[in-house]
Amino acid sequence: MPARLSLLLLVLLGLACGAVSALQMPIYEGEVALAAGRDEQDEAALRAALAQVLVKVSGDRSVAADAGLDGVLADARRIAVLVSARSLPDGTRVLVANFDPGAIHDRLAALGRPVWHDDRPPLLVWLGIDDGTQKQIASANQIAALGAMTERARARGIPMLLPQMDGVDQNRINPVTLWGAPPQTIVAAGQRYGVQAMLVIRLSRGTPWQARYTLIDGRSYEEWTQTDTQSNALLGAAIDGAADRLARRYAVEPQGSALGGVDWWIEGVRSAQDYASVVGYFGKLEFVREVRVLRAEGDRLQLHLDLAVGERRLRQLLALDGRLELLDLAAPAAATQLRLMH
Repeated sequence: MPARLSLLLLVLLGLACGAVSALQMPIYEGEVALAAGRDEQDEAALRAALAQVLVKVSGDRSVAADAGLDGVLADARRIAVLVSARSLPDGTRVLVANFDPGAIHDRLAALGRPVWHDDRPPLLVWLGIDDGTQKQIASANQIAALGAMTERARARGIPMLLPQMDGVDQNRINPVTLWGAPPQTIVAAGQRYGVQAMLVIRLSRGTPWQARYTLIDGRSYEEWTQTDTQSNALLGAAIDGAADRLARRYAVEPQGSALGGVDWWIEGVRSAQDYASVVGYFGKLEFVREVRVLRAEGDRLQLHLDLAVGERRLRQLLALDGRLELLDLAAPAAATQLRLMH
């Protein structure tokens, strides 16, 4: 195996670390490394911890770039309920800050962001790695070697676990079948863990590395792909992708922010296939309470939609899927509000 193969993969496939059955993630707690000579009074670290918590609790990564964020971060010391510092085994000092949940919810509402509550079920991660010579499935004994995933899970507030891959698991699924297994097979293989949500990561070595992800949540599932020169980046991206999609389903919008009923034109609907794609897409989205076709003109389609999200959140969710682009909502009613991406 070439020496340049990432340390992550070498450790993952060759070593067994202490078993960890599940990682619980407190969502109102932020943890930030302290600069040399700094302690728990460091304001910059405390603000960074609050920003981390806002992303966790909202499930919305874009909150970190919100124009109103500075005003919220200025309250960090006031809404912190416990601030301390501790040392990691490598000597690094970190600030640990816990914030008042009610205050966090109020700040997110002021920013027009949703709240994803802390009753989050564990995410069972099936991680398959193809190094070019063989396929392997990571087990719970190896989770300590997967810092790229566990750190991202901590940052997003996702409790995660890996399968034991003992005799029971190996009788239900193996690395070869994992690669092409339909969601029903994955669900059956993980039934013993009593979880609702599972994430399948199929990571293939190459130039670049390739990842194919499947998020299974109850009876629904979503698939997407990504490439990167670094395998660690794809592991972190897997957790981000799962968190984004789970938050889309479970995060609750601030009261009064929903767009409600709208009659919108969509351009770029050029065929019967496009028509079916658009209507079917809206029909499966959890935040769309109703979808009705009103009329079609040329390459435009007008739909009546009842939306349970606000404009900012809608832009984020549409960008996540990359199927439709939201245009200027201040335009006249006859103007196009959405564009189908081809």
